[in-house]
Amino acid sequence: MPSGSFLQADVLCPFYINDSNKPPKIKCEGLSDKNRLALNFVKSDAKNSHIKLFCAGEYQLCPLFRVIYEKYEE
Repeated sequence: MPSGSFLQADVLCPFYINDSNKPPKIKCEGLSDKNRLALNFVKSDAKNSHIKLFCAGEYQLCPLFRVIYEKYEE
């Protein structure tokens, strides 16, 4: 069974792991190797908009990208 939505084929962000529709959620790489970050949404439309705008678009502008990227700059 595939995990995530059809939008994951367009994802460019290197920190994206997957997403789900029930509940609407996006999982990203964590701040360390022992955790993951999750964005939980009230509606799938909001999750899909976030994926299109950040994960599959301007991912460098995503607040989570900036936080995760800092661990590699050290």
